[in-house]
Amino acid sequence: MIPHRILVPVTLARESTELATGAATLAGMLSINLINAYEPNVGDTFTIMTFGSHSGDFTTVTGTSIPNGKMFQKNTNATNVVLQVVLAPTPTAT
Repeated sequence: MIPHRILVPVTLARESTELATGAATLAGMLSINLINAYEPNVGDTFTIMTFGSHSGDFTTVTGTSIPNGKMFQKNTNATNVVLQVVLAPTPTAT
């Protein structure tokens, strides 16, 4: 397996999706980068990978923070990886 970085350029008009028709082995780092000052809304979803089946998962996910109290949540399903925009947890005072 060759480690690689997937750069997901999320823009207002389009998204980038990696497609594998067979089995995908997920590993390494998933790096999320917003471009052109784009800020997605809570509830937006981006299918960034589709595959016939998969094994493993990314060991590290970076770039999940979005301005104004939002974040990307990565969901890996049987045939795809989806980024969903959710509200970031509010820190609790100790």
